[in-house]
Amino acid sequence: MSTAEIEVVEAFTSIGVAPEKAMAAAAALNKRDALADVNTVNVKLAVLTWMVGFNLALTVTVIVKDFMH
Repeated sequence: MSTAEIEVVEAFTSIGVAPEKAMAAAAALNKRDALADVNTVNVKLAVLTWMVGFNLALTVTVIVKDFMH
């Protein structure tokens, strides 16, 4: 269990939530954070894919124009 999960469990138990429910809540929060990280990576990967595609198209255009003259 990570430090963040322990802090969440302690916070919930301090306000009277059962330890089992506090652990389940901490696990759910951890899973949500992991999914947010994956979504961030997917967005960055999409941007990089477009950048590589644009760069490839531009490079091919320059090479074709160079050999056409």
